Amino acid sequence: MNALLPSPEALNRLSRLHLKRDGSGDAMPLGSQRGARPGSSREFLGLRPYEVGDDLRDLDWAATLRFDRPTLRLYRQEAESSLLLVLDASASMGSGAPTKWAYVQALACALGHIALGHADRVGAVAFNTSLLARLPLGRRPGQWRALRESVERLAPAGGADFHRIAAWLAPMRASHTVVVLLSDFLPPDAFADGLRRLARSPLRVVALQVVSPEDTAPTLDGECELIDCETGQRRSGWIGPAQRAAYVRALQSASAHLAGLCREAGIRHAQIPTDVPVVRCLQETLVRAGVLCRARS
Repeated sequence: MNALLPSPEALNRLSRLHLKRDGSGDAMPLGSQRGARPGSSREFLGLRPYEVGDDLRDLDWAATLRFDRPTLRLYRQEAESSLLLVLDASASMGSGAPTKWAYVQALACALGHIALGHADRVGAVAFNTSLLARLPLGRRPGQWRALRESVERLAPAGGADFHRIAAWLAPMRASHTVVVLLSDFLPPDAFADGLRRLARSPLRVVALQVVSPEDTAPTLDGECELIDCETGQRRSGWIGPAQRAAYVRALQSASAHLAGLCREAGIRHAQIPTDVPVVRCLQETLVRAGVLCRARS
């Protein structure tokens, strides 16, 4: 079990948080509420075929018999009911203490717990140079356990080929799916084409850039040999105050470049420090970023 993952009690206390609808300040959750049945305030939109993970209580039995296949009644909330978590599992995510990968695992699981608590569908993909793991969108009873197990069995390795993943995601027909990208986005140019491609899709995309204290305040000093964890390139040299300051400036420039890419593509961007507790990140950082909002009293 990931030590950064909030306890079940802490996760349950986050139930007033939910995914924010794009372009709306309302505290209206994505997805239908399991307590709200036909005839309540939900707006009926029509019918569609049943998919694995759907709430069986929304089956329309008359339509099922007429079409000879399971058919669901579709409501307004269900038109925006999916959260797809996209996790960068490349080698650079294994750096830091705690590692960026451990933080991403915990944050993804906590986001999934919040979304499933509001009857949203949740899925996940993890990638480096290829698609490593995929959990199809769903909200069946075991979905959160499946999410947790699918990400916790992976270890960061290799480089990152986001362009390939973006090409796989862009044709998705789920026009109301929220895609949350969790990565350090290093280097930003390696993600630029993929971000632009996703921006042209009907998906709502949020880029969460994970940074560790070792990234923002390096402590290396003296004669060092540095090895690029993704390419294996080696470089020896002296590291002192001037070199550390230059590194921090380069990282700040890269982060500003990423923020600019996201802004031009109409993609929300937020920087997530790994020294901020996951619960605080959910309650403050992701609320400010417009990923989550609080239900009205």
